Amino acid sequence: MHRYIAIFFLFISNLLIGQNIEVDSISQQDTIYRKYAIKLRVLSTNELVTNISRQIIGLEFEKKLEKRSSLIIDFDIGYFDKYEYYKYYDFFQNIPDLPYSKITVVTKGFHIAPNYRYYALEFDKSGMSGIHIGGSADMHYYYTNYDYFDSRTGEYSSNNQSSVQLSVGGVLGVQFLIRKRLIIDFSSSLYLNLLTFPFDKEVNSKNSIWISESGEFWAIYRLKIGYAFGK
Repeated sequence: MHRYIAIFFLFISNLLIGQNIEVDSISQQDTIYRKYAIKLRVLSTNELVTNISRQIIGLEFEKKLEKRSSLIIDFDIGYFDKYEYYKYYDFFQNIPDLPYSKITVVTKGFHIAPNYRYYALEFDKSGMSGIHIGGSADMHYYYTNYDYFDSRTGEYSSNNQSSVQLSVGGVLGVQFLIRKRLIIDFSSSLYLNLLTFPFDKEVNSKNSIWISESGEFWAIYRLKIGYAFGK
């Protein structure tokens, strides 16, 4: 009798151990931890607010450092200003074509913004989903070209200007990891201008939604869709 009881308990214990191993295996498979992500900006700030004609490519790379922190490199490149300004003359003259002057402004350049991100509130154990805060720097370079044409005299002139600005600030946002790979990330940053070159010119960020009257502070938001990978 004791032999059958021992065999019964041995069978039950082996069955429970097997179930625990199976549950642990499934749990480990369900726990997704990502180390890298590449993201594409889907909204450009000023296009949404002021409808300025611009063409900007925004990319971001995220690398996990520790359980709750990441290193971010945000990069924007393209046209930050591209418009034409016309001024017409002799409105009261009976002529078929009014004389005019035209100024064409084209600003090309890039922004590089390294960020340190901390996930203060995690939504899951993937390492890339939650409410995040952090610090950021922004260095941008602009090359602006001004073309002037006067139809009255046929005069044409062109000049250009380069500028560099360095800013630091903070970041607040939220990121979701959907179906283990798809990332949706929304963040906003507030920056303080530290250094502008040339020193005698006021060069504000052309990638901002808000700039203070003094030009020392500026803000930006980013909406990105990305792909997470690595374990």
